[in-house]
Amino acid sequence: MLISQEFLDSLVGSRLNGVSGLMRVSNEERTVRQSIESVINVVDELVVVYHNCVDNTVKILTELALKYKKISLHEYTQYVIPANTSGYIEGFNPCHSLANYYNYGLSKCKFNWFLKIDADQIYFEEELSNLFKRKETTKYYCMVGYNVTVDVNNNISVSTFENIPLNGCHGDHFLTEIKIGSCFRMVKYDDGSYAQCEQYYEPNLQWYMFDFSIGGAFWYHLRYFKDRGVEFYLSQEEKDSVSNSVRFKYLRSKLCDKYSDTKIRRIIKSFNKNKTKLLRSNFV
Repeated sequence: MLISQEFLDSLVGSRLNGVSGLMRVSNEERTVRQSIESVINVVDELVVVYHNCVDNTVKILTELALKYKKISLHEYTQYVIPANTSGYIEGFNPCHSLANYYNYGLSKCKFNWFLKIDADQIYFEEELSNLFKRKETTKYYCMVGYNVTVDVNNNISVSTFENIPLNGCHGDHFLTEIKIGSCFRMVKYDDGSYAQCEQYYEPNLQWYMFDFSIGGAFWYHLRYFKDRGVEFYLSQEEKDSVSNSVRFKYLRSKLCDKYSDTKIRRIIKSFNKNKTKLLRSNFV
């Protein structure tokens, strides 16, 4: 089923005041539980849309949906053309696009703001809560997080893979209000070719970088060690002695010891300087 712009626009007036988290999931058994539990106390609801899962992801999601009434769980049954593949060519079926997948999730959001979440992101609850409290209707908040990995000595560190220590620097993670005309679309370039990923479109979109405080960002991005999960970073004694909420604050303090706030700010300054390059005008 194609989720049309008209259908999305028809839902705008009925949404409640608050924030929906929107999470798209496929085979994320290693990190999805930690990711959900890092945001569930802050969002007003968490819309989780899963697709083509062959591991234990669906079992985990079902358990969490029973535990947390805020979770709205849905399966997306359409075939989805993977990102960064050659499937996005002239004449592709839009029902099978990543944009339609996201728009399906967007159609399930009951609140008028939404936060785009990946299942391998572990959020800092306090920072996220503070952002929600001072959000402004006119703004679109780009957000970043730390790309976390382990060094050769198995110690936690910020990844330098492709010289990108921060996740979200392409403006693809954000908090924004759902408005008339807003949706996910596949980008079409001037030469007629398509980008191999989706992008969120909002009329009269302006980009804002949030004011980063000590610690720098809003989440840990666990992409670079998914095969090992997150729990192995702590000894069994540490796991037994601290709660989940304290655990991630502890990890964060270790991370900040290795990656200074000054360096984070230099990265953000560079991003601000070049962020206009992210704006696209040609959408389908």
